[in-house]
Formats: sequence, C-alpha cells, structure tokens
Amino acid sequence: MNLKVIGSVGALTLSMNVIAEDWGYISHDHYECKNDHMAISTDRGWLLAEAYSPYSALREGYYISGDLTGYGFEDVLSFSSKYDDSPEEARIYIDNYWMSDADAARYCFAGEDM
Repeated sequence: MNLKVIGSVGALTLSMNVIAEDWGYISHDHYECKNDHMAISTDRGWLLAEAYSPYSALREGYYISGDLTGYGFEDVLSFSSKYDDSPEEARIYIDNYWMSDADAARYCFAGEDM
C-alpha cells in the first residue's frame, strides 16, 4: 500500500514539473536583434529576453523550454527542432513576457527595453 502512495506522489510531482515548463520559439535571435535581444513567440504572447553565453544554443528557429513567465535570469533548454532529443542548456534574461507584436518589434529591431 505504501508503494502505491509513493508511486502516486512521484507521478503527481512529475506531472507538476511538466506543467511548469513553458515553450517558446525563437523568431528573432540576438544575431538579428540589437543589444543581444531576442523575440521569442509563446502561446501567451511575445517573450522579450537577452541572450547570455553560450550563445550557440540560442538561435533563430530553435525552441526553448523553461519557466518563461517571470523576470530575470532563467536557465532554459534549447532544442534545434521539435524532435530534438538532446537539448542544450542556455541562459537568458527575461525583460518582459506576454507582450504584443509591436512591442516585440521595437524591442528587437530598435533595441528598446520594454
């Protein structure tokens, strides 16, 4: 009986961790944008973030996974495609999230902080 409870708690913890992960698609990377900015498309709007080393994991066309709903530094996983089974670790600084198309364009191409 105790093993069932432990198994249920383990499954619940695993499902909670999966739910906490957000996904984003790097539409414009730090090579295209000014000031190491990136515009990342998410289901809830644009994520505006700055790239930090290692830069190679944060490229246009890549997907990222992590907690994308807060400000500040965030360690994320970067996937070269939806089917990539060996993601790279990357570090970003989230300046803003749930932003509009216009905000993302100003942030990326004009280098404005939002």
